[in-house]
Amino acid sequence: MQKINEIVGTLINSQLFSGLSDDEIGRFSRILTLKKYNKGETLFAEGDRAEGFHIVKSGKIKIFKISSSGKMQILHIFGPGNPFGEAAIFMGNRFPAYAEAVTASETVFIDFDDFTTYLKKEPRFALNIIATLCIRLKGFLKTIEDLSLNEVSSRLARYLIDLAEEQNDEPGDGCAVTLSVKKGLLAQQLGTIPETFSRTLAKLREQGIVETTGKKIIIADYDRLAEMSGTGQ
Repeated sequence: MQKINEIVGTLINSQLFSGLSDDEIGRFSRILTLKKYNKGETLFAEGDRAEGFHIVKSGKIKIFKISSSGKMQILHIFGPGNPFGEAAIFMGNRFPAYAEAVTASETVFIDFDDFTTYLKKEPRFALNIIATLCIRLKGFLKTIEDLSLNEVSSRLARYLIDLAEEQNDEPGDGCAVTLSVKKGLLAQQLGTIPETFSRTLAKLREQGIVETTGKKIIIADYDRLAEMSGTGQ
C-alpha cells in the first residue's frame, strides 16, 4: 500500500495526470513500477528501444545529446513530477536522446503498451501528453535560439530571470534564486564550459547586477538582468 501511495503522489504532481480524479490515478498506479538509479547511472541511450517512459519521483535526471565530436549538450534537467522519454511513443519507440541520473534518483516507470491502452479509454491522457510535448518543444526552441544567437552572458541572464519567476511570487530587485544543480552542470546546460560560466557570473557581480553566496544568487538589479536576457521592456 505504501508503494502505491508513493506512486499516486508522484502522478498527482505530474501534468500528464492533471484533471484526473484520485480514484482514476489510483487505478492507473497499480500497473506502474518504481525504479531506482545511482548517481551517474544511465537510464537509456539515444536510439535505444523504448519499452516505456518515466516520471521523476525523487532526484534529478539530465537529458542530453552527444555530438559526433563527443561534446555534450544538456537539453533538460528534470526533477520530481516531470515526465521524460514519452516522446519515444511517437518516434518508433526509440529514445531521441540520453538520460542519466544527476543524483541518486527514483522514477515511476510506465509501460507504453499499458499507457496506450489508457490513451484509448481516456482522451484526457492524449490531451495532457500533447500539452506536455508542446511545452517541451517550446523549451527546445528557446534552447536552440539561445545557443545559436545569444552570448553566454545573455543565456545566463535568461536562466536567472526564468529561475526568479519560478521561485519568487514577485521577482524584482533583491529577490533570491537557488541553483538546483552544480555550476559545472549548469554550464553544460547553457552550452559553455565551467571556466567561461564562472567568468560570466563574476562579471555580473562586478557590474552590481547579482550577488552570490554558494548556490544562492541575489538579483540586485532585476531590470538590467532582464535587459541582458532579452526579456526586458
